[in-house]
Amino acid sequence: MNNNNGWIKLHRRLLDNPRIKDPDWLAVWIHVLLKATHQPFKANFDGKIVELKPGQFITGRHAIAAETGVSSAKVWRILETMKTEQQIEQQPGVKGSIFTVKNWNTYQNCEQQSEQPLSSDRATTEQQLSTNKNVKNTSTQEHEKGKPLRREAWQIEKDIKRIEDALSDINQRAGCFSSQDVLPRLQKRASEGDEAAKKDADDWQRLTERLAALKSEWKAAL
Repeated sequence: MNNNNGWIKLHRRLLDNPRIKDPDWLAVWIHVLLKATHQPFKANFDGKIVELKPGQFITGRHAIAAETGVSSAKVWRILETMKTEQQIEQQPGVKGSIFTVKNWNTYQNCEQQSEQPLSSDRATTEQQLSTNKNVKNTSTQEHEKGKPLRREAWQIEKDIKRIEDALSDINQRAGCFSSQDVLPRLQKRASEGDEAAKKDADDWQRLTERLAALKSEWKAAL
């Protein structure tokens, strides 16, 4: 399959990612998006025929290095960072790996999504919200022990990423709408008696407020 035809979408939220300042990181990330298939596609992986789903592709770090001009060692570090920050998943093989871009449908296939009821499976968002609360509690405890409350920029970046992922999950459950449309849509469903939508609307408001505060904290920490 030739992926050199067509185009991809870049969400403006990319501008809020602190790593955009690293040209190598940006080159690898755009390369990952360009390599991902946009429709189901059968490919040979380790001698077996597998069906790649939208957002997946097969490659290796040496191939990415050759195609982007970024050193193989740095490509490895960038990919590890992307996995840690939940941007991609990797299924290693003998001759390369299957990479999966997480939340692919949220950002690339909006026009193909139809309205769907909100999912009752909220495990991911709940876990992310719990993690954010734990981070806040840990910071308070350290302050009480006499340690400085001010955190490093990289620590704040992790919190920002967790909240953005939680917001992305809510966005996906609400359907494919711009950030301005998500809350009104959820509130409308909540007014119709959808308890899950009401919970998502409350979480959305709280998370967006927390995200704004974290971004201010991150700028101050630079």
